[in-house]
Amino acid sequence: MCYIQKSDMSDKTRFENELAVWETQTDDYVAGAGWSFDSRLVYAASSAGHFYMYEAASGKPVFSEQVSTEGINTIAVSPVAHQIAIAGKDGKIQLRHGETGQLTKTLEGGALWVEHVAWSADGQHLATAAGKTLRLWTTGGELAFEYKEFSSTISALFWRDGSHLAVACYGTIALFDVRRKAEVFAPHEILFWKTPMISLSWRTDGAYLLAGTQDARIQVWRFPFTPGSELEMSGYSGKVKELSWHAGQLQVATNCGSEIVIWDTSGKGPEGQKPTVLRGHVAKITKLAFQHRGDLIISCDAVGLVLIRHPKNPNIRVEGVSESPVCQLAWSPDDEYVLLGTEKGEIMLWETPF
Repeated sequence: MCYIQKSDMSDKTRFENELAVWETQTDDYVAGAGWSFDSRLVYAASSAGHFYMYEAASGKPVFSEQVSTEGINTIAVSPVAHQIAIAGKDGKIQLRHGETGQLTKTLEGGALWVEHVAWSADGQHLATAAGKTLRLWTTGGELAFEYKEFSSTISALFWRDGSHLAVACYGTIALFDVRRKAEVFAPHEILFWKTPMISLSWRTDGAYLLAGTQDARIQVWRFPFTPGSELEMSGYSGKVKELSWHAGQLQVATNCGSEIVIWDTSGKGPEGQKPTVLRGHVAKITKLAFQHRGDLIISCDAVGLVLIRHPKNPNIRVEGVSESPVCQLAWSPDDEYVLLGTEKGEIMLWETPF
């Protein structure tokens, strides 16, 4: 349990918000943010190349340094250890110690930019995507696997557990299993679709894989997969970038303009069913996420409105406001707090009253 109290660091409070524990300012657009696995520290990286660490309880700075002159695309925090991966616009991945911030190793992504980094659920492998190159690294930064046969730039990565990885590019999703013994590392299954895919999410038991597409749809594959059994969720007003599973792994929340659309994959699945729609935002949703284990969902929109709600209980609702649109969002491991990063560089830690 992470115990956090309201901070008296008045110099960090930029505007009134009853949900805020503390708030501070970085130097640019927040490109990545996350929590240490033990809830003691939070991390943020700016697009300009600055990396920050703060005490979660107080907002006190622990580490702050310009770590890249080219800039940062995103970060990934290990779910089991004090280790952070920073994806740079210089084609490199920095591994940094999660308590000190110190550089432990620099990895080569394989192309000019590293667009995506993701830790497996057990923290044993780090997946990195740079252009058409996928690389999997050990926790010590040793190259374990590499695959360079993609037809186009990798657009999304998603681990569903410690072994199974989905990788999307234009028109295809490649599925990998790091436990498979083979002379050459290669996908064990490839799924095809007619449009680019920009987001991925895979139910933990592997029964459903969802991809948000460039043409404002969600493509769904059910497993075991047979050709022709694909599902398509249409009617979206824009690109579907947000896909978040409820803790029970039966409902998945998606962004549709200013609404949250939640599909139920229990029983025979979502085909032929009407989804649950949550309204209340006044502009396009920028981020959303279910709690790790609870029922609450947080969502943010383009004018700074932030809502925390229970999808089935309208009496459970609280709202706050950020100065600029939220572009990074992460629940604390214990689900009691949420870390937010904005387009203008604000970092905020809020608590939920529920």
